[in-house]
Amino acid sequence: MVTTAVVAAWAAVQVSAVTSPLEIPFRVVENAIIIDAEVNGHKVATVFDTGFSGAFALTESIDFGKPSGTIGVRDFVGTRATSVYDVKKVKFGAVELAPKNMQILAQDGFEGSWSYGTHIDGLMGFDVVAPYVCEINVQDRKIVLHPSTEDITKRVPDNKRTFLLRVLPLSTRHISMATKTADGQTLVMALDTGNAGYATTHTDSLARVGLWTEGKKGKWSFPSYISSGAVETFAVEVKDAKVFGIPVAKSVWDVINLPSSGADSDGTIGFQFLKNFNITIDMKRRAVWMENYTGKFAEDEVATTGITAFSDRKGNSMRVVRVLSESPAQQAGVRVGDVIVAIDGEVIGNVGMRRVEQMLKGAAGSTVKVQVSRSGSLQTFEMKRALLVNPLDK
Repeated sequence: MVTTAVVAAWAAVQVSAVTSPLEIPFRVVENAIIIDAEVNGHKVATVFDTGFSGAFALTESIDFGKPSGTIGVRDFVGTRATSVYDVKKVKFGAVELAPKNMQILAQDGFEGSWSYGTHIDGLMGFDVVAPYVCEINVQDRKIVLHPSTEDITKRVPDNKRTFLLRVLPLSTRHISMATKTADGQTLVMALDTGNAGYATTHTDSLARVGLWTEGKKGKWSFPSYISSGAVETFAVEVKDAKVFGIPVAKSVWDVINLPSSGADSDGTIGFQFLKNFNITIDMKRRAVWMENYTGKFAEDEVATTGITAFSDRKGNSMRVVRVLSESPAQQAGVRVGDVIVAIDGEVIGNVGMRRVEQMLKGAAGSTVKVQVSRSGSLQTFEMKRALLVNPLDK
């Protein structure tokens, strides 16, 4: 999710020069890139979020000493103030960077570990690697920082497996590029590894390009969580779009029922699309090279049950917090407050929200068996998964 920190632009960030490629390994868990780093002497596990226009946003439980000041952090919900600390040293195993003019944002009540099923201390934004020619090699699970002499604009794409794209000139803090609808209307979308979904946009953006009726509510809404809290979201099926100029026959996008943050931001393209590519970003030359290595540009449509569940603060149980109206879960009798015990016979422990979501998903019409504890009694619900996706107006 794109979040803008009101700090100096990338051009002002200074780092030590790279004369040969440097490699930073990463992990992929539950649709997120996890980078292990050492920041100002503290070991941290971070979600690599190219949609976050800052260096680090880390849990306030880490003692970084006295703050260097406060800063305003803005998203489409609003602006909030948070403490900041200067970044003095960053290490990724044997790779050490000496950044200047980078900051750590104190992340109040960061709860990422509950979502990803692994320990997470916060976010690492694109500011850390933006001064370099940065390759995000998802295939080999590594980031490669290339010397500035690596000019990706000289590469010749075949526009089938390899693509050379241009970052829009109005994009100063985000890697924003044009996405076209089937009839050629433009949406400005940011390349966002921190978005676990395929794409996220807004009702007003869809209305502007004629795909949605202004003021219309989407069916089967669910909560999505950003830095400032929960926002109501629903899913739509998008056909024959050109995502960053790459033809995609059919994909499912999340739509937030709130206005976009500005005229230059219609949303973000997330990890469900990006995971199919090795991506090299050169912000100095304002170019992006994308190499498709999976042979896919979108997954098959995924059906689900209509259950939203979260673990409690101690991670001891996974509790149902929402059941969508007219969903398979509601029709089967699942209720808010039920504690999920098992899914298809697999006992649910502290596996994380995203893992539970994946277990509840499957092919349309397929059956899933969910066992819950309700007021001390064990109950079993069998339901058929359904596509809870809204059609666009055209």
